[in-house]
Amino acid sequence: MLTWGQCELLMSETSKEFETVMEGKGDISDSELPNLREGDLILRNMIDESSPLYHAGVYCGNEEVIELTAPLGTKWYEKISTLFLPRPSAAVIKENVSQFLNGKLYKVFRLKHGIPEEFANSVKSAMKCNEQYDPCRNNSLQFALRLLKLQAPLLPERKTSSSSKITKASGTQSTMLTWDECELLMSETSKEFETVMEGKGDISDSELPNLREGDLILRNMIDESSPLYHAGVYCGNEEVIELTAPLGTNWYEKISTLFSSQQSVAVIKENVSHFLNGKLYKVFRLKHGIPEEFANSVKSAMKCNEQYDPCRNNSLHFALRLLKLQAKPLPERNTSSGSKVTKASGL
Repeated sequence: MLTWGQCELLMSETSKEFETVMEGKGDISDSELPNLREGDLILRNMIDESSPLYHAGVYCGNEEVIELTAPLGTKWYEKISTLFLPRPSAAVIKENVSQFLNGKLYKVFRLKHGIPEEFANSVKSAMKCNEQYDPCRNNSLQFALRLLKLQAPLLPERKTSSSSKITKASGTQSTMLTWDECELLMSETSKEFETVMEGKGDISDSELPNLREGDLILRNMIDESSPLYHAGVYCGNEEVIELTAPLGTNWYEKISTLFSSQQSVAVIKENVSHFLNGKLYKVFRLKHGIPEEFANSVKSAMKCNEQYDPCRNNSLHFALRLLKLQAKPLPERNTSSGSKVTKASGL
């Protein structure tokens, strides 16, 4: 998040390069959407109209915005001082433009001289990068400007006194399931799948071409001893589409908080290496091939406003529905203080 003054400072060296082509509040209407062009820089404010903080992204076509989200897992009620410190965890993701705007005030800027020829390749490369968030050296606007091959000056260090107001930060976190729950959800469709790949860590460059659109990927959370798993679907272009929820939940928070229905949820795309994140994984493929409308289903899913529910709409429910398969509800989880979380059979 940046103040408007910081946005102006960062764009001061490149302001003559841009023209303002659109501004408003809320979603961009269907009639205006075709007016967006690849490389358009979008600034939108955070929380509400009175918020002094802004976030940046770049429109990259297909009704999607590429952005740097950081710090991951930071919740809106955490002290603002924690938002102004460098963090090792940051992610480059794509999300639907309506989800990015999220009903907020926005401005769209366009380069007068056109975008760099290599913009599409820059987007693809950015999705693979491991970024480290820094409020003064690598924030969302600096990332956006670099993507457009423009100068991104450093910001002066921010003061974060104890009297600073609390503000909301963006962040993504995975929906978690136990392996038993994964098996239960897939029990009615297990005959439809075959296991085509498994391992730990990144998929090598030589193996990457073996992934196909519609491949279902399950990977574990945190480390090999973790009993919790997350699901996504490979959708081509080295990207995975996934349901991430609850937003802003840290992995070390109580498991009981993960098992409650949450309003905030997002459908995003991220690079397959970032999705795997060095963890154990298994890749499943439909024996009869993916639905003909898979590409359209992915596009529609990116526009949807999803509500997370651990028993009815978790990451695997979402993935199975994307493949036009049955996704039955899970039984309610017992999360009392005396409950044990048992590790299911490994990947």
